[in-house]
Amino acid sequence: SGFIDEDELVALFRKLKIPSDPAQEATKIMSELDKSGSGKITRAEFETWYRESLFWKGRQEEFQKEQEASEPIDPFDIPDNLKGQIWYWVTLPLVLVLWGTLPDVR
Repeated sequence: SGFIDEDELVALFRKLKIPSDPAQEATKIMSELDKSGSGKITRAEFETWYRESLFWKGRQEEFQKEQEASEPIDPFDIPDNLKGQIWYWVTLPLVLVLWGTLPDVR
């Protein structure tokens, strides 16, 4: 229906087996999220809460890590330090063979 009311929260907490009193938890959550005082949590109120929550921040961090990990590897990027350069030149033939023959399966 586009809203979450207190009864739905109580049912959710019972399904999730919240250890404390589900009705008390639902009342607490309603007072936090229902900024308009309508007795229902609207989509906008939920989105505002979610974007300020640790859930959102954690998901954003995961997304950033996934984005960084999905960047293509450049086999022609030579390291700056001496140890890295030596390792680069020793492994370059193998890297080129694998880079040219293996598909990117990410």
